Amino acid sequence: MARLSCGIDVGTGTVRAAVLKLGLRSSEVLQLHEVPLRLPDDGGPAEAEAVVEALRELARRLPPHLESRAAGLPGGDATVRLLSFPRAALRQAEAAIRVELEGQLPFETDEALFDHLVLSPPAEDPATVLVAVARAETVRGRLQLLAESGLEPGLLAVGALPLARLLPSGHPLLEDEGLCFLDVGRLETDLLVLRRGRPVFLRSFRAGSEDVTRALAKVLRRSRGEAEAVKCTHLALPEPGRPAPDAAHAALAEAAQSGLGALLTPLRRTLLELRAKGGAFAPPARLVLAGGGSRIPGLAPFLAQRLGLPVEPLADAVPAPPGTPSDSFPSFARAIGLALEPVASRSRRLDLRKGDARYRGDQAVVRSHLRKALIAAGVAFLAWLFSAWAESRSLDREAERQQAALERLTLEVMGKKYSDFDLVRSLLGKTGAGIEGPVPEMDALDVLAELARRMPADIRNSITLLTIEPGKLAINGLTRNAEEASRIPEVLKGFERCVRDVGTLSGSGSEGNYSYQIEATTSCP
Repeated sequence: MARLSCGIDVGTGTVRAAVLKLGLRSSEVLQLHEVPLRLPDDGGPAEAEAVVEALRELARRLPPHLESRAAGLPGGDATVRLLSFPRAALRQAEAAIRVELEGQLPFETDEALFDHLVLSPPAEDPATVLVAVARAETVRGRLQLLAESGLEPGLLAVGALPLARLLPSGHPLLEDEGLCFLDVGRLETDLLVLRRGRPVFLRSFRAGSEDVTRALAKVLRRSRGEAEAVKCTHLALPEPGRPAPDAAHAALAEAAQSGLGALLTPLRRTLLELRAKGGAFAPPARLVLAGGGSRIPGLAPFLAQRLGLPVEPLADAVPAPPGTPSDSFPSFARAIGLALEPVASRSRRLDLRKGDARYRGDQAVVRSHLRKALIAAGVAFLAWLFSAWAESRSLDREAERQQAALERLTLEVMGKKYSDFDLVRSLLGKTGAGIEGPVPEMDALDVLAELARRMPADIRNSITLLTIEPGKLAINGLTRNAEEASRIPEVLKGFERCVRDVGTLSGSGSEGNYSYQIEATTSCP
């Protein structure tokens, strides 16, 4: 059964939401919403009031009944570690991770919330575990911010990890040993490294497209807003080996490249570090660009030349989910990935809603489920009423048929029509000499057997026809002479159990072949 899932991406320049319809093996983007934040003149982080205002506006645009919501914690607010444990220690994974993290964090582990993901196959020992850690206070602050806007999520992911959900089952990139997603935001950029589709590394850089805007504003000597407009409409980084078309474009490209240096330096250092470590970290082999900042024309070939590895825009490397406009896919990539998080198996996702921050249910979702349950119960009750009515009608028709059959049978057998089953049962249960039972205990064969037993041995009697009707007995037979025939009524009179009022004997014939006929009244038990 399909359900609606919403991914909420709280960025540093905009807040975005993606509403997806999730089926058993399919997904479809139904709505994409974006609300810009009110930013200070210097382009710094938006104030908390501006974020709440944007989130409330976003909440008003979303459908009222959502089965699930997921949000993310910025990568800079979390720490990700790759740890190794004996397989047996995973039975007490939380305690083992807490001991291992002791001394590695700039705060006490009692103040931390963390979740882990086992990366190693079941047979590998020791096991490699990816752990995401954040201050409990930071997690609660993010959840409170969303809850106050009516957008409390049931799941809280970390950084760019939801981008891994964009790879559909069977996609060739799932086999890459070192696939990197670079999510370029306004003030932050997140790097996610996947090894055969499983996350093995996550890092956040305090640099983004805002550095390009500031560099342009400095070169152009214009306000930040004007520099942002120039970046969105006129900036294009030249391809390697090709000069800019004119001096103006060359000046813009040079300023943008200097702004990108704030991101390029730590990114290059991180990639070199990963190549040197090897092992479970997987050396980077390909980089895919996502995020609103990735839409700068020429950014992919520029980074490919400076980093020394293939770089592709997200829309060229990963198929957009059905219903997603191609030009919106890079900006809404994280929101779409967050909306896909709830359908991932628990063993393949990280969720920082732990401890006292665990999800206790959304009243709107609870009301939606309750309403659906009541509707289903009402439909089931109506179906039961209809079934009971149909069964009652069927039983009434069957009772009418049986009553008609009873009246017909009692008229044939008892000579009177009865329609009361209890009365007929009481009549059938009566016994006595004066009561004629409707079902005789003796039939024609019983009468023949009794006559044969009572017939004297010296009478040679052959019965040719025996007729038994209610209250009447008729016998046609052959004897040797009239004298033998005249003794038969006496035999019948001796059969007092069933035969009464033996009539007159009539017969004809010669010596040795005398035929007779005799009638009597019957009243058998």
